[in-house]
Amino acid sequence: MKNFNGCHFVADGLSCLDRAVRTDLMAGAGQITDRHLVALARQHGMSLATFDEPLANQFADEPGLVILVR
Repeated sequence: MKNFNGCHFVADGLSCLDRAVRTDLMAGAGQITDRHLVALARQHGMSLATFDEPLANQFADEPGLVILVR
């Protein structure tokens, strides 16, 4: 992991084939990027900040994983 001016860069070793990405929660192909970022946050013990309230609500059962920015 690298740190640059408060930003964290993480390695992306995920694949949809690994089933780390919750494709079962996807309503369409347009949501793959959101789910992939959530899976990366989970894998690295981080939180994903988002303005997307429906996305945050879908992961309410994992406190701190997806944080809604208001």
